[in-house]
This record gives sequence, structure tokens and C-alpha cells, in this order.
Amino acid sequence: MTIKFRCPAELEGKIPPVPATLGLPGWLKAMPTRTFNAINMREEDTVKRSPPFVDAMTCGLLLPLICDLRVENGAITWDNDIPPGGVLPRSPSASLTKAR
Repeated sequence: MTIKFRCPAELEGKIPPVPATLGLPGWLKAMPTRTFNAINMREEDTVKRSPPFVDAMTCGLLLPLICDLRVENGAITWDNDIPPGGVLPRSPSASLTKAR
């Protein structure tokens, strides 16, 4: 099977997809497999011991963004110009504004 990713020409080769296993977040790597649950007063498994959760975090490909996003007070901002001919991205759950 071949998967073809497309992007604006000026970004070609700058944002290559990476296997999800290479992009695991640090908080998941650092998470213990068991921890004390103060409500139940005993040691219990964390999501790190859940095969469906681990599969969801490690399967597929990650598509990196071309810049960092900042979420603050319900607004998403970024410090990167929109590509020529591009339009502001839309999201049904967030307001988007470009940082000045």
C-alpha cells in the first residue's frame, strides 16, 4: 500500500510524516504502569497498561505542523504566515487568530 501526502510546494520535504511510535509524548513514556488510587486506597493500572490506548497512540503516522500553536483563553494563535493562496484554517470548536 502507498500513502501519498500532499502539501503546498514551499513546504515539500519540510514536514515529512513520521511513524506514531517515534512521536510518543514524554508524559506517556514517563507514566508508570501502576499508581496509587487515593479514592480506592489501592494500587491500580494506568492507561499505559491498556492495549487499546497504547495501540491508538502508536499506530499510524503523525503529520507535524509547520509551526507551534498557542492555545490561550479559548483562542489559538501561531507565528507563521499563511502560505500564498492559503486561507485561514477553520475549526468548529475553536476561534482562530494569527499572532501579530
